[in-house]
Amino acid sequence: MKQYDVAWDENAVKTLNRIFHFIMLSQSEKRAKKLKKKLVTLGDSLRTFPERFPKEKLLEDIPGNFRSVTSGYYKLIYAVGADEVIIAGIFDTRQDPQKLIELFE
Repeated sequence: MKQYDVAWDENAVKTLNRIFHFIMLSQSEKRAKKLKKKLVTLGDSLRTFPERFPKEKLLEDIPGNFRSVTSGYYKLIYAVGADEVIIAGIFDTRQDPQKLIELFE
């Protein structure tokens, strides 16, 4: 089975760190670490068969062939290249979906 490299876009890393700090301050460091580990592990799971998750319907009109996978309240948005999966962003699904579209316009 083909193995892809997984790369995190700079904006996705910044969002992951903002989420971590928010959870750490509002809940606990333990929960923040657990969530961050869960999202990073989910991203790493895209090394094999990243097409198993659906195309992101909200981003169909935007170039990039984006797909998404949800874990809890968070959605990893990613694009599959020839040899690489690029995690382009993380979106809190409790927000207005229009904000997701605006992030990629």
